[in-house]
Amino acid sequence: MLTIREAMEIEAFKKVKLIAGKEGIDRVIESVTVMEVTDTVQWLEGGEFIITSFYSVRDKIDEQCDIVYRLGKLNAAGIAIKINKYVPRIPDKLIKIANELKLSMFEIPSDVTYLSIMTPLNQKIFRLKEHFMIVEEYVKGIIFHTYKTIDSVIERGKALGYDIKEGYICAVTVDIDGYDNPDLMSIRDRLYKYIDSITRALKRKKQIINYIIVRNAEYVTLFLQSDNKINAERYEKEVLNLILKYRDIYYKNTGMTIGIGNIGYGISGIEDGYDQAKYAIKLGRVIGKKQDYYFYKDIEIYSLVYKNSSDVLHSVVRSTLGKILDEAELMETISTYFECNESIKLTSEMLFIHKNTLKYRLERIRMITGLDVKNIDDKVRLYLAIIANSILTKK
Repeated sequence: MLTIREAMEIEAFKKVKLIAGKEGIDRVIESVTVMEVTDTVQWLEGGEFIITSFYSVRDKIDEQCDIVYRLGKLNAAGIAIKINKYVPRIPDKLIKIANELKLSMFEIPSDVTYLSIMTPLNQKIFRLKEHFMIVEEYVKGIIFHTYKTIDSVIERGKALGYDIKEGYICAVTVDIDGYDNPDLMSIRDRLYKYIDSITRALKRKKQIINYIIVRNAEYVTLFLQSDNKINAERYEKEVLNLILKYRDIYYKNTGMTIGIGNIGYGISGIEDGYDQAKYAIKLGRVIGKKQDYYFYKDIEIYSLVYKNSSDVLHSVVRSTLGKILDEAELMETISTYFECNESIKLTSEMLFIHKNTLKYRLERIRMITGLDVKNIDDKVRLYLAIIANSILTKK
């Protein structure tokens, strides 16, 4: 994706002057739009780089301010205003608004044509989009093992600007809940652009070596490549926090679940990391952790239970839990007890019961099952049976 910062390096921008919104130069340009009619604003979706002379509102500074304000709120990439006899200078009010909204604002000299800016920008945007699509397909080939040889993968990666033979790889996968949501593709693509912008900044600051983002119908997956394991762990957590913050601001009512794979090395880091990140989401939901994100390393042990056949799980559940399976109150009690890390106080509060009532129920569970939560072996058996039962109800 092409950012304002990168666009400024194009020859066509040499005569164009940045006068406001320097903090917004890392916004991504999705398209270039000429706007001489103010009604155009209502059709914008965000990411547009606007070129205008403000001819239709040349004598109306308040309307010019309103346009700039709306562009900033719509998350437009930037605006370039052509100086002419109708707008001989850009008003200070517009510059102030652009700075406040971190909207990059440029001044186009009167002798520079719109076409001389639009043509190279559109060409660059098209080439970059085409490149990223090719990279996505390349990585999907690694993930789904469609390549012929390791050497061919390495050489293809180098040709695309990625040395995947080296470096520590971490995979961060975001699953957007609601497969039948009509806005799913739009949410996914906006998330893709946001992740691209934050990881691009990490790369520019040389905090990571490289990154690749892959999309499919259900997931957006980011692969971060770092020079050492410590940096990989550090920046995967930074990206995780930024994604959660983004969700809370823009999609608070849209469920997003994040899975993080173990940090690996080279090509196997991509293959294993992708599978682990997806599996972390699936397994985390099944075992009922109810979290926004799951690190595979934290829940990997549960796969020992999950990967067993249903017959084995049924056997474990029946032999361990026995008659309390038919007592909803006791099942809720033991499940909540483990969810609360065996805290009597917290479990009592969660169940809205007295501490003595909880202790009485735990004693009943001991008498029925013959397993005592104070004994480590019994505790493990009970907990694994609860997990197995949860898996069976969601399989």
